[in-house]
Amino acid sequence: MSKTQQSSASYPQHLISHHTLSDGTDITVRPARPGDKELIQEFVGHLSSELKHLNYMENFKDMPDNMLKILNQIDYKKTMVFIATYQKNEKESVIGMVQYATMDETSCEFDMIVSDAWQNRGIGTQLTKVFIKAAIENGIKTIKIIILASNLSGLALAKRYGFTVSSSDDPTVKIVTKEL
Repeated sequence: MSKTQQSSASYPQHLISHHTLSDGTDITVRPARPGDKELIQEFVGHLSSELKHLNYMENFKDMPDNMLKILNQIDYKKTMVFIATYQKNEKESVIGMVQYATMDETSCEFDMIVSDAWQNRGIGTQLTKVFIKAAIENGIKTIKIIILASNLSGLALAKRYGFTVSSSDDPTVKIVTKEL
């Protein structure tokens, strides 16, 4: 069996979900596939400088190759990336993304970003729900997020989902955790 067949065989099809936003827009949330590299690069390329800074703590025009490589080396257990997509004129576009990487067998770090144009429409909520479901399925017990203290919407979403926010040694950063 080829590597392509192996990765497609392990693709968690059951984690694909379809949602209708409050304004009637249909979106799909699905695990990313290795072939999604260009979709993700396009998504990141359209993010504002502010969003890139809040989520990646740096600003870049295109996502660096080393970061894209990480997003494309998904094993769907220890590392997981979900993308929220919108279909228009038969073209799929990424409008949000969440990823986790395990730190050990029962804990992971988590990162989520929703494009500027799609903020405050429920996409972060859908991504969070799917992410938590997958994390529980994969034996994750503790989620940890490092969030800039200035990322008020990220901190508010974390609190809404029962995450505990605490200070770190760096006053510009908050540590957010949740026990599952």
